[in-house]
Amino acid sequence: MNWPLLWDRADSMKATYESLGKTEFERVIKNFHLMYPDLIPQPNVFGFLSPNSASMMKVLSSLELCHENSKAFYAYLKDKGTDKAEKKAGIRMRKVNRVVAPRIGSTLGSPLNVLPRKLTGEEKYIMMALQGFTFQERYVEWERA
Repeated sequence: MNWPLLWDRADSMKATYESLGKTEFERVIKNFHLMYPDLIPQPNVFGFLSPNSASMMKVLSSLELCHENSKAFYAYLKDKGTDKAEKKAGIRMRKVNRVVAPRIGSTLGSPLNVLPRKLTGEEKYIMMALQGFTFQERYVEWERA
């Protein structure tokens, strides 16, 4: 589910890197470069931010790996009525997942707001090039209240 695009409130854009201000966007780009220097040149290289740049296209396809948007995700869940549904069903969201990691690329037992770990080698190629992930995917688990 591409939850930021399905959210019909103005807040939804806070969940995506497209809505970040210039300073925050540059911070995310720098973080991406630190994690994956082999994928992109230094962010201050002339022409890097050009929309026609091949390097920029590589970054945009996987940039969510370096964008922490958990606050917006939990606001989305609340907006969709999960807090009321929890009470009605007698359940609550787990603070730490036990079955599946909270984000693609993170590990089981990670906090819900963790950024995915650095992908390397074949795993990086498979996750970034062959899979259809947006890296905005999040997984929550429920337990009895």
